[in-house]
Amino acid sequence: MKKILLVLSMIAFVSFTINAQTKPAETKKADDPKAKAPVAQTKAPAAPVKAAIDVTKLPKEILDNIATHKGFKAIKAESVTDKGITTYVVTVEGNNTKVNYIYDKDKKFVKEEAIKEVTKPAVKKEEPKKVELKKDEPKKETKPADAKPVK
Repeated sequence: MKKILLVLSMIAFVSFTINAQTKPAETKKADDPKAKAPVAQTKAPAAPVKAAIDVTKLPKEILDNIATHKGFKAIKAESVTDKGITTYVVTVEGNNTKVNYIYDKDKKFVKEEAIKEVTKPAVKKEEPKKVELKKDEPKKETKPADAKPVK
């Protein structure tokens, strides 16, 4: 009797263990108010779209603003469209510096950003060393260390 009780308890233990490790399939009814709606997949936000603009085709308000900065001249411009809002980034140069001017959707000046220019280190070219021979000194023939005398 003890053996039968032991075997039945082992079977029950194994069945509980297997049942705990597997997840039963969930059944949802359409009219069940407690059933959760499937979660909608959200897309990653779209990256801003950048487009190069000819400097001469910038809006008049921006060109007028750049003209108020004495000594600066627009050299590059781009429009940035993000979530339907267009802003402008204009690179200006003057007084030995380059700066980005940022304009909002209403073509109003927002801020100025300094441009960090990456400079390459100067590479020194080494000139080959010149060896001068004295006129009285004969040329010495050099043989490689591995050379074997020819017989």
